[in-house]
Amino acid sequence: MTILWISALLVVLALFLFMGMQPLFLEEPRRSFIAIEMLYNQNLWVPTQLGQLYYNKPPLFNWVLMVSAFFSGGFSEWAMRLPTVLSTLGIALVIYFMGRKYLDAQKGLEIGLLSITSAGIFFYFSTLAEIDLFYSLITLGVFFAIFHFDQIKKPYWLFLIVYFLTALGFLTKALPSLVFTALSLLTYFIYTKRFKVLLSLPHFVGIALFFLLSGAYYYQYAQYEDPSPFLNRLIGESSNRTVAGSGIGQFFKHLWEFPLNTLVDLLPGGLLLIFLFGKKFQEILKSNDFVKYCFWIGLINFLVYFISPGSRQRYIYMLYPLFMVLLVQAYYLTPDQQHWSRRFFRIFLLVLCILLGVGCVAINFIPDLDFLGYRVYLSLAGVLMFGLLFFFHLKRLLPELSTLIIATALTRLVFDLAIIPQRAHDSDAQKAKDVAYQIEELSQENPLYLYWPHQTTIINEYDISFITVYYLDVLREIPLRYQADRDKEGVFIVKKADLNEPYDLLMEFEQRGHQFALVRFK
Repeated sequence: MTILWISALLVVLALFLFMGMQPLFLEEPRRSFIAIEMLYNQNLWVPTQLGQLYYNKPPLFNWVLMVSAFFSGGFSEWAMRLPTVLSTLGIALVIYFMGRKYLDAQKGLEIGLLSITSAGIFFYFSTLAEIDLFYSLITLGVFFAIFHFDQIKKPYWLFLIVYFLTALGFLTKALPSLVFTALSLLTYFIYTKRFKVLLSLPHFVGIALFFLLSGAYYYQYAQYEDPSPFLNRLIGESSNRTVAGSGIGQFFKHLWEFPLNTLVDLLPGGLLLIFLFGKKFQEILKSNDFVKYCFWIGLINFLVYFISPGSRQRYIYMLYPLFMVLLVQAYYLTPDQQHWSRRFFRIFLLVLCILLGVGCVAINFIPDLDFLGYRVYLSLAGVLMFGLLFFFHLKRLLPELSTLIIATALTRLVFDLAIIPQRAHDSDAQKAKDVAYQIEELSQENPLYLYWPHQTTIINEYDISFITVYYLDVLREIPLRYQADRDKEGVFIVKKADLNEPYDLLMEFEQRGHQFALVRFK
């Protein structure tokens, strides 16, 4: 266990190292500046984007970003990403405590660490100020609350906690939470042959709590705006991921791509899949009630996304721990060191250490990393670390799963020290951030607007980079807004194609394939 806790510390260090260095990009700036706008508007109920009503997501995650900004001293990159990192660690802790209670402490910690060090989570989404890992933590809480409170015979606690978390999930990503909760409750109480529990008073009390919490939010929203377009949009977002919204060709393509992508995204822990081969599956499920529960809940919920062509891997991150419970249990049910799967896994770990060491040498030959003054030392340190890991594993001084977790954590540390600085040094996101600083310098104390004289708003056109918008909001402490009236006093960001009036040109720049200008209209 000592080695496992050391590997856990490496994972935590890797998650926090250089967390705020690279500029916000992808959907990060949108989540952040919507929170800024809500705070500036002094209205926590109605999300807006560039001054226009925003319907794509309920505001719970925006509230979380506000809280993080409050305790971190502002809407910095570090503050915006903190909720994601804490959610990632929260997922590991929840799994650890459940595993410790229903399996054993070592398995619980291994499952938790293997779940959050899967490739998609550890090297990508845990580095972003995004909604998915926060939402996954809430949904994972729903799964585990069903099993835990049923085991200790607390039906009221079961349904109150489940529907409280479902309401939080609904205020984060809306309809998917209802699907996760409904399928999980049905699956559990059907396979345990206790369907009547769903017709009990505690269940109806839980449902009432859900409607009370979610209804209270939309009641508050209705005090300011009509909630109908908001709800219609949330329903439409979910329906777009079905066969009807994607077409039959996309559906069949998705059927073979999605499971394959899931397996790749689960690596390196997903490699434990080899321990399922050659076993009687029923023996694994019968070995432990918690394992059986995780299998059925994971399978049934996965099938929904398996047949939904618009689904992405990040939509099912809450299922990864359930899959990992099954895989780790299968690993431990293969104690024979001479079994082909154990020998293959052992050789794989040795080869992995060699390849990662070679990868550290390659850092010296990547032109984009020429600016790193310490890359030779980083390369030498990486080769040394993976060399030692190879030696310890070869001499059987480290358990196999600990070796895998440590190798993944060390790889992420090298990633943090090489790739993240590169993104902060030269990337499209950094260029968009630089544009914001130039605009702020040239516009000075003047009011600043986005000029858009068309029937549609600039929001729907997605021309201006949201990275630039976010940094302008942070720098000016006044949210940037859409403006169709050019006679307003101030400075305007304008698409050059719309410049048909006299103006003074302050700067020009290109974003998303469009030419923009910063002007003062005459």
